[in-house]
Amino acid sequence: MPVTVNQAIEIGVQLVEMNQTMLMLGPPGVGKTDALKMIAQQSNRKLFLEHPAVSAPEDYKGFAMFHEGEADFYALGQIKEIIACDEPLIVGIDDLPQAALATQNGLMQFVHPRGRRLGKLAIPDHAAIIACGNRKEDNAGVMGLTEPLKDRFATILEIECSLDEWTEWAMGFGINPLIIAFLHYRPALLSKFEASRDMKRSPTPRAWEGISNLLNLSFSSNALKLEAIAGGVGDQAANEFMQFSDVLKTLPDLDDIERGLSTDASMLSGSACYAVVGALAIRGTNTHALTNVTNYIDTMPMEFKVLWSEMWYKINKKKVDEAEIPLIQNPAWGRWVQRYANALKLG
Repeated sequence: MPVTVNQAIEIGVQLVEMNQTMLMLGPPGVGKTDALKMIAQQSNRKLFLEHPAVSAPEDYKGFAMFHEGEADFYALGQIKEIIACDEPLIVGIDDLPQAALATQNGLMQFVHPRGRRLGKLAIPDHAAIIACGNRKEDNAGVMGLTEPLKDRFATILEIECSLDEWTEWAMGFGINPLIIAFLHYRPALLSKFEASRDMKRSPTPRAWEGISNLLNLSFSSNALKLEAIAGGVGDQAANEFMQFSDVLKTLPDLDDIERGLSTDASMLSGSACYAVVGALAIRGTNTHALTNVTNYIDTMPMEFKVLWSEMWYKINKKKVDEAEIPLIQNPAWGRWVQRYANALKLG
């Protein structure tokens, strides 16, 4: 059964405390490498990232050299740093299933749960090993893993997307609020990876991060904008996102909402509610405007009140706190949070 990124991090952090091994598998762009980095951050450990897909067996066995008249194998580069590291560390092995068979064989001593070695050189006991990679069905050049290498991992987890977890990350990472709102409207498009030998993309969390950056560009036409977005997430998702964005053109003017001239959203369709929630997530950063925005949002069903609240809070908290009136003292926000305290999860 697949686990979410946060669940994988929870397991990984505990395995790292015991200096053990774990392998995370999943489609491209689902967040495996980010999970690996979060495990290192939460464990407060130095992270060494290895890429065996572009490595040779000698990188893990060591290079044969003469020293003082004798031939032996010597570690070079980052492997030498790992062996010499005297603080708790994590060796992250990215894209492991893409590694050639000979390189996988070179890694077997390295990944062993006990007595890890590179020839006669010992890997520190305070090193944990976390690997990640794609699956065979992902058309990612996966060679598969040998049974002895698989058997060296304490657990192998398959990673899947969670919209709630991704939303939490996206709001803190600065992903365009309209994308966040759209994916709440069409959650199946957050991660709909489809392996293909054609030069076409499909929706993944990493792909949507790229689209967020694209939305900062200026396009001479909507057709060009659509083409650029389709190049990031595929034709279907791009068309749906553009149609969703166009809904904003049929909504009341956002400035009118901030000024209190538009006060009723009760007649909006579901897609329109999601669109306006995304658009208003970056509006209402002073007390007067926020009062009018919350009055407008208050005429929507509860799910949209909650989504807007979480998005607005995460996106604007720092900006508002730096103003003359900190968010915690903003009367409009205080009234809103008090009214819906039982439904909101803000932190």
